[in-house]
Amino acid sequence: MYTITLNGNSSEMSCDIFPPLEVKTTSQLCLLSLQTHNSIPNIEPDCNTIGFRNSLGKCVNVTIPTGSYEIINLESTIQKLLPNHVTLFQLKADGSTLKCSMTCSHDIHFTIEHNISKILGFENKVYSENTKHESERIVNIMKVNCIKIDCNLISGSFSNGIPSQTIHEFFPSSPPGHKIIEVPKHLVFYRLNSTSISKTYTDCKETNQKQSIISTLFKSSIIMDEMYLDVAGGYEENCKITQMQYHSFLPYSTTALSNNDEIRISIQNMDAYTLPCESYLYIEGKLNIPADITAEKGEFNFTNNGLAFLFSEIRYEINGVEIQKLKSPGISSSLKGFCSHTPSELNNLQNAAWDVDMDASENKHFMLNNKFAGCIPLKHLFGFCEDYKKILLNCNQQIILNRSSTDFDALYVLTTTPNEKLKKVAIELNKIIWKMPIIRVSDKEKIKLLKVLDSRKPVACAFRNWDLCEYPVLPQNTSHSWTVKSSSLLEKPRFALIGLQTDRKNNLFNPSGRFDHCYLKNLKVHLNSEVYPYEDFRADFTNNVTAILYKAYAEFQKSYYEREYSDPLLPKNIFQQFVPIVVVDLSRQNDNVKSSTVDLRIEFETDKAIPAKTAAYCLILHDQIITYNPFNGDVRKL
Repeated sequence: MYTITLNGNSSEMSCDIFPPLEVKTTSQLCLLSLQTHNSIPNIEPDCNTIGFRNSLGKCVNVTIPTGSYEIINLESTIQKLLPNHVTLFQLKADGSTLKCSMTCSHDIHFTIEHNISKILGFENKVYSENTKHESERIVNIMKVNCIKIDCNLISGSFSNGIPSQTIHEFFPSSPPGHKIIEVPKHLVFYRLNSTSISKTYTDCKETNQKQSIISTLFKSSIIMDEMYLDVAGGYEENCKITQMQYHSFLPYSTTALSNNDEIRISIQNMDAYTLPCESYLYIEGKLNIPADITAEKGEFNFTNNGLAFLFSEIRYEINGVEIQKLKSPGISSSLKGFCSHTPSELNNLQNAAWDVDMDASENKHFMLNNKFAGCIPLKHLFGFCEDYKKILLNCNQQIILNRSSTDFDALYVLTTTPNEKLKKVAIELNKIIWKMPIIRVSDKEKIKLLKVLDSRKPVACAFRNWDLCEYPVLPQNTSHSWTVKSSSLLEKPRFALIGLQTDRKNNLFNPSGRFDHCYLKNLKVHLNSEVYPYEDFRADFTNNVTAILYKAYAEFQKSYYEREYSDPLLPKNIFQQFVPIVVVDLSRQNDNVKSSTVDLRIEFETDKAIPAKTAAYCLILHDQIITYNPFNGDVRKL
């Protein structure tokens, strides 16, 4: 890394570099800081005079030197230049009205050429003597709108769509004549336009292209891949975590893994520092096909996100207190995952039985010779593990998994002739292991953590909880109102993810990992007295009109994760055909309005009557805060 510092008494500064700096094509440059004085003149030759009427009725003009003046400086300068017959002149600023007042022993003429009335907010007229006059307009003493800093080394900067060499721009908040210290809050890196740097040139100017006469100290930094020449550079040993190893934790009974079984896995090592946000479930098993079923190779496949469909409910506890309960983990994690995951995660998602191709073949590569193994990260199942990215101190933890009554939701049969005999297949789980990272830290960090323990104060954990609500069978009409739930004010919904499924539950021949549009036309979420969204979706799946629905889906990541951009997992055609999820953003709420309960109701309309055996699912993402005390183990939900 190189740092270039430029000093000068002008707005234009340059520096010759010999021998030239040879950098790689990936090198980038950014502005680190700027120190200058706000000496951009507001009194100039076209606006620098004031006239005073003498006893003979003639006007005596006073010319003010070019410079950068505050009101108080302008008053003192004019007082020094007053004609002999003028005994009093006062110019005061009013901070409440942003205007100024003026008093003089003689008439003041603002009718002469190049007068300063427009700066002070007065009209072009004569103001009478011995009277306090207030300006008609606000003072225009600050003429600068924005200062741009140009550098000849960069490329990739644009101004109104036109390529420029502006590396930074800002509005000077310092008064005229005062020092400006500008340090960019966020460093913006620009690519270099050359790999050989022999001359650096910078220019500080106002947006109207007038050069500003300012004394400047300009610093920039060139970040590059190679740092081989910095042989005298020191190093900093900053290894706070000295070890991070995954430990395996098994269920109480390693054989009770069949349908309807309750599987409990506990972590009792209270002295260890655990990191649940990076933990995962390892699942291994096989598909048992009876001998009387002549199945073709590859006929049975896992549905999308099929591992999660193996369970009917999953709970996570800390010190015996339930932190989060996930009902229908397959549906819940599918609704959330389709909205949260990005295309760059697809390869990792294969390990959790997610369908990478998103086509009609449905996850054909996950199982080989009717055997499978996969990993489900707990951050894909629990909002606590997704949002709380810190270690837990002195905690017992437990995860409880309830196996589903059948495995039909986890499987999908590729066949042209559905046969009831195919429902005799069953999934046999051989292993379920909770892999938890155990953290060891340096002595310095251990002392800090011991102080937290010794303080006996509770530790707060904030996260977004996931709550799935289900309407098992919708009535067969074109409109419906669904009262989803009522909850306390603390569980304020922030997002609602809504999906419909027609005849997919416990159906081997219709994969459960997808959703149906059911010719949805519009959907509204009523949260107490507010309605979301304000305008209709106006969807028409028959005529391929789903742009507003898809935009709401694509914008989820920006709002939920506070990112500057979204990278949705699904392209529009796949979204429309296989996963038409309705995303309703409820995060913009008036938190000052107090209410004892939160009532959530959904109204939707369809172009055609809702088909038989259609279920509706609504995954509500709401705020949740818990505290735990590492000293005494007390856990509370707020």
